[in-house]
Amino acid sequence: MSGSIRGNETFRRAVLSDSGDISRVLIRSIKELCYLDHQGDAAKIADWCANKSPDHVLAWLESGADIWVCEDASTLLGVGGLRREEITLLYLQPTAVGRGVGKTLLSHLESEMLHSGVETAKLNATKTGLPFYLSQGWAQTGGETSCGQQSCLEMQKTLAR
Repeated sequence: MSGSIRGNETFRRAVLSDSGDISRVLIRSIKELCYLDHQGDAAKIADWCANKSPDHVLAWLESGADIWVCEDASTLLGVGGLRREEITLLYLQPTAVGRGVGKTLLSHLESEMLHSGVETAKLNATKTGLPFYLSQGWAQTGGETSCGQQSCLEMQKTLAR
C-alpha cells in the first residue's frame, strides 16, 4: 500500500534496498534536528546513532520491522516505524520539515495501529519531538524514560474509531 502526501511525495512500506537511505535520514535527523536533546555532545550523538547504520536498519527490515518511508521522486524525506501499539521511529530529512511529511507519517502509523485493533497508542518523545506530538493530540503520561543517553517522555493517544 502506498499513498500520496501532496505533489510528487509518496509514502510506502520500506524494503530491504532502502536500508542505506533510511540510515542516512535517521542519522542526519538526529545530528541536525535534535540539538535540544544532544546539545552537540559527540558521545550522545554517537550513542544515539550507534544502531542506525545501514547494517542495523537492514537487520530490522529482515526481521520484519514495520517501517514506512516518505519520498519524492529522488529523495527519502521521512521514516516512520511501529511495533504493535508503539510508534518506534519518526524521523525527517531536515529539508522535509514543514512540508507535512511528519504529520502524514504519524497519521498513517496511527491508522495502521487502529486497523490492527489498538485503541491506545504509545511512544517515547524526545524534547525536540514533544511540541510536534502535543500538536497532534498526544498527551504526556507523566513518565520519563531513558532512550540511550537521551531522556524521553512517555506519551499516549487514544485513537479515534
